[in-house]
Formats: sequence, structure tokens, C-alpha cells
Amino acid sequence: MTKRNDLTPAQKTMRAAYLSRRALLKSAVAAGAVGLAAPLYTRNALSASGELNLLMWSDEFPGDVIPKFEAASGIKVNQTPFSQNEEQINKLQATGGEGFDLCQPTRDRAPQFKELGVLAPFDMNKVKNAGNLIPSMLEGSSSVWTWEDGLYHLPHCWGSEAISWRTDLWKGDPAALSYGSLWTDDVKGHVQGRPHSLLLGIGLWMDAEGKIPSNRMLDAFKDEESFKKIYDQILPLAIERKPWIKQFWDTADNTKSGLLENDVWIGQTWDGPALTLKKEGKPVSYQRQRKARSPGLTAWR
Repeated sequence: MTKRNDLTPAQKTMRAAYLSRRALLKSAVAAGAVGLAAPLYTRNALSASGELNLLMWSDEFPGDVIPKFEAASGIKVNQTPFSQNEEQINKLQATGGEGFDLCQPTRDRAPQFKELGVLAPFDMNKVKNAGNLIPSMLEGSSSVWTWEDGLYHLPHCWGSEAISWRTDLWKGDPAALSYGSLWTDDVKGHVQGRPHSLLLGIGLWMDAEGKIPSNRMLDAFKDEESFKKIYDQILPLAIERKPWIKQFWDTADNTKSGLLENDVWIGQTWDGPALTLKKEGKPVSYQRQRKARSPGLTAWR
């Protein structure tokens, strides 16, 4: 069995979350406050069971992380995969958050999760390996996920959202690839993406072209007035280019099927599905632009 000191940072964080949760439950029972503490724990997650219940992105744990964690800790990990934030949120809302110990909301969903009220803060005294986290990544969590009673979010992994394409169908030059490549005449009717991501991509493209100075779209998120001012300039082009869209994707599976079966030539997608197809030898490639998807991060409830 691997010694505790040989655990990777991800494994140590998982263990710390598990142990801090067990201590929380024990103290809550002793104080007779279990009912009042309902948002802080899940009904079936006590840890005398020796199990850890993960609500997790489908491909976000490297293949050996969970087996090594189980071997080193003796804790069995139950995995519930999902492929988009909305699916994760639906599962948490359906149970009031119960039944899961750790979940993985992306950084940009902080206001939504705060309103849902299904998470509990980390006990940072138990996260002994926090010093191993990249400071900028930790700041990315703490800057928007710190609420009245603590920090609700720790960085676990990150991914990008950029351009994927069929190497045998898209005839453009990868060296000149940009978000504007989705809207050229030669790809009309063969583009995929998510509506809100495509709008943001158009904004980044127009910013780079000097048509909408927006500090790479960050200005749009200052306040409602700024958002409306910037997006009101994006929407006309998006409406005009609607015929360019072959499909909207919302899962890893239909991202892949779009590229392989639905005549998609190019799109704005996550890295995972496209790179998986590339590794499998399919005629698909992926190239990251300057706009990254919010980190896929771990919060515990």
C-alpha cells in the first residue's frame, strides 16, 4: 500500500475533504445540531461506511488517481459522472445535495451555487497540502468562492474551450485559426458550439479585430449596463450568422457525434472530446485560443 506521504496533491485533497467532513458530522451529532446543519452534509456520506461519493466530470480524473487513492486510504470511491454543469446542478437540486461528498462546479458558477445552498465550506485546517496549489489557481477559487463562512472551492484541474475541426473537411490554415474562423463563408452550415460560448467567442474575435474594445470581454462582466452595451454589439452578427450553425452541443457525446456523424467541420468545443477523438486516430484536431474555459474545480458539500 502506498504511504500517506506518497499521495499526490489531488489524492491528499480528496482525503482531507473526506476527513474534515467526518469530523464535522461527529461534532454536529454531539451538539444535537444535525438538523440545523443539513446543508453541510449528505444523508448517506458518513464515513463509517468508508466510502466517498464523487459527482465528477466524466474525464477529469487521470486514470490512476482514484485507484491509487483507494489503495492508499482504504476508502472506496463511488463515481457519478456528468458532462455539463447543468446536469450536475440538476442532480444536486434533485437531492438537495444529499448523496455526494465532492462535486466539481466550474469557477464561473459561483453565484449560482451560492444561491443553491447545497455546498459546505472546506475546513482549510484539514487541507494540509494547500501549499502545493498553484497560487494563481487558488486565487481563482478564493476570489469568487469565498462566502460568509469560508471557502467553497479548491482547484483540482483545468480545461480549455477553443476550436476543434475535421482535418479532412475544414480547409483553413491552422496557423491562422481564430474565433472568426467559425464565421467564414466556406464553413456555412457546418459549425457547432454552445450558444453562450459562441457569443463570447464572437466578442473575443471582435475585440481582437478592434471592433469592440472590451479587455478581452472582461469589461462585459463589470456590471449589467456594461454587459448589455457589449453584447448588444455582438448579437446582430450572431443572428446574421445563425445559418452557419449545424448543431448546438451540450455533452461530450454529442460534441463527438457532431464531428463524426453530423457533418460538423469546425466548432468551439471543450478540449476533451476532440483530443479523445484525435488519440483514437480520428481525423479531428484541436487548438487552444486565448480564451480558456473556467477551471473544472472541486468543491465539497
